[in-house]
Amino acid sequence: MQGHIQRRGDSWRVTAYLGRDDSTGKKRYAQRTVRGTKSDAQSTLARLVTEVNDGRYAFTDIEGSTGLWESAPEAMQVALQRHDELLRSAIESARGYVFKTVGDAFCAAFASARDDQRGTGTGITDGPAESG
Repeated sequence: MQGHIQRRGDSWRVTAYLGRDDSTGKKRYAQRTVRGTKSDAQSTLARLVTEVNDGRYAFTDIEGSTGLWESAPEAMQVALQRHDELLRSAIESARGYVFKTVGDAFCAAFASARDDQRGTGTGITDGPAESG
């Protein structure tokens, strides 16, 4: 999914690229104006793409991370940075859009169920194995 948000005075302009029209070949866009926070605009972009393209949302969380943070905070900081890089790359390469992160959790939207599977499943495990 491609899209962006822009600040416009006291509101946000949300633009989502929806692909090409089958009959004309022209690019299709959807736009919305959102009053509120940047997070509100990001959520609107995610909803816009999923509504128009029969898409999916994905939510991730590292199971047991609270205990890991308590027992090995330095190692978790390094691991979390690598986790975020890998997950963000996998989601974006599958045409997904990360619209929110909270701690080690990601919230993403995908234009289709197939993209969701690529971005949160095989898109991650097809990469090189992490070691050490």
